[in-house]
Amino acid sequence: AERNRIAREFGRTFVMGGSGKEYRRIDEIARLNCPLVVPIEFPDTPPVTTIEDELDVSLDELRHWERAPTNPAVLEQRGVTFALSSVGTAKRSFVENLRAAVKHGLSARTALQALTATPARFCGVDRYVGTLEPGKLASFSVWNGDLFSDTASIVAVWVAGERHDFAELHPVDFAATYRFEADLDTATLSLHGRPDDLG
Repeated sequence: AERNRIAREFGRTFVMGGSGKEYRRIDEIARLNCPLVVPIEFPDTPPVTTIEDELDVSLDELRHWERAPTNPAVLEQRGVTFALSSVGTAKRSFVENLRAAVKHGLSARTALQALTATPARFCGVDRYVGTLEPGKLASFSVWNGDLFSDTASIVAVWVAGERHDFAELHPVDFAATYRFEADLDTATLSLHGRPDDLG
């Protein structure tokens, strides 16, 4: 509350860094009406395979493990404006955690805004980035499916209009069953899976 009073006095808006545990005090946070930058770092499943393991894991740890993926959804439901951050999250788990947040109630629309338009507005650069509009820098990514599905993977990224490819946009799909004949011998070859991961 004191930070908000100081911000108003100087005609500024504070953007506060979140902890990922906002669900614990959501009433107070919603009343503050202060923009947040929230990490989507979720704890690993606590090891509870033995009785000794169970004794080492606190109830607080178990509650946070269960509730952490719902944190962005709780913020959205209470009308808190927030951006998502990869701070503290391993690069490989960021998209996985983002998808987990959507599975736990965060809408896809708010998730996209929290990665694009909202942080651009927080940083005061929404005139240049954050949405795809004429006159703005073209920075976006292309996926071979719904970003929030477990099967989608990144194809390309444009940064300020410059393209960087990760995979072919329209790969040739060789998945099929092939039969080969040579003299009196025949053989069958079966390929299945995605074009980038045939087995």
